[in-house]
Amino acid sequence: HASQAHPLQRCFAVDVLGTHAYVGQGASLVTLDVSNPANPVPVGKLSLPFFINHLSAYQGGDGRTYAAVVASVYIGNTTDGVLLIVDVTDLANPLLKSTLTTGGDARNVKVLGGLAYVCDGYSGLEIYDLSDPTNPLLQGSLGNLGYCTNIFLDAGANGLIAYVAEASGNSVEFIDVSDPTNPVHKGGYVHGIGWSYGICAMAKTGNVLYVGPEQQALIAIDVSNLNAPEVLKNITSGQLPGEIFVVGSR
Repeated sequence: HASQAHPLQRCFAVDVLGTHAYVGQGASLVTLDVSNPANPVPVGKLSLPFFINHLSAYQGGDGRTYAAVVASVYIGNTTDGVLLIVDVTDLANPLLKSTLTTGGDARNVKVLGGLAYVCDGYSGLEIYDLSDPTNPLLQGSLGNLGYCTNIFLDAGANGLIAYVAEASGNSVEFIDVSDPTNPVHKGGYVHGIGWSYGICAMAKTGNVLYVGPEQQALIAIDVSNLNAPEVLKNITSGQLPGEIFVVGSR
């Protein structure tokens, strides 16, 4: 909750970097000082022309702080995804640096190592180089995955793997993105639950991937062998998980 003097409305995306939080509130990006967790303080706000689906904050190679934001634009019966890069170094004055159409329906984004990994609906997974925040460049992509809605990145024994939630086939797809110019599909797991939201949450510890699909609280999957994932636990509660975090053994 924000302080009573600056109440936040319904939020659909949030990321935290250090003592600063970045929140997608409708079509606005709100910045907050969270140095005192008991009293988060909104500092700045940037109105964007699109409803924010997701965002990922990151430190740029130039030492400045940015937020990669994805949104959807609906024109008639068509949908186009948008990737926006916002300079949030000055919390009080967020500054839009670039806007790029993705060609799909940009639902989710994660930034790692100067690259933005975008779940672009039926266009699949797209990887952008953010070295120049004014001109993101497409490095690689992988289509024919279904309707991609969420992503979890993990560097481990299998390399850098993108676990991509896919709603039309009710699955998680495993993609090796160690070479961002050539993503390689390594396998997947079909959970078979829900379509409208697909998998709402993912987390991983060791060789176990935890997924939270629609109408199911938690599925634990052994992904030590990406070609033959094994379900370890399946817990049904009828609830819709918003996020999963794993700390130690919990």
